[in-house]
Amino acid sequence: GAAALFGLDQMETSFRADLESNPVFLEQVGEIETFSSNFMETIAASQDDEPRFVYDVKGSNGSGKVYIKQGPAENGKGIKIIEAELVMDDGETFLLVPSLEEGQSGWQPDPLGEEAISEPSIP
Repeated sequence: GAAALFGLDQMETSFRADLESNPVFLEQVGEIETFSSNFMETIAASQDDEPRFVYDVKGSNGSGKVYIKQGPAENGKGIKIIEAELVMDDGETFLLVPSLEEGQSGWQPDPLGEEAISEPSIP
């Protein structure tokens, strides 16, 4: 009922605020113009044991979808984003979170990602 909708609205507001402080998100999307839940994508993305919330986002620099996996906050009160991924409309994907906690930049390079791959040197 209404309590569940209120809870979802609060989560959406919280997630939006977290994303607005993420430098990678700001570079790709820019200032948020629209941010809304995508229930059909959420259902499709939550077929495994790890549900993900999906939001459609449109900003001053671009638009796409944000996939958010959440978990309990360390203090046991409320929830936090464990993982967030931005998929732009052109298909380009950006890992936004391992962590969006206060005091951190929000973006951390993936230790096994492209930056860790180096071309073999040819003598």
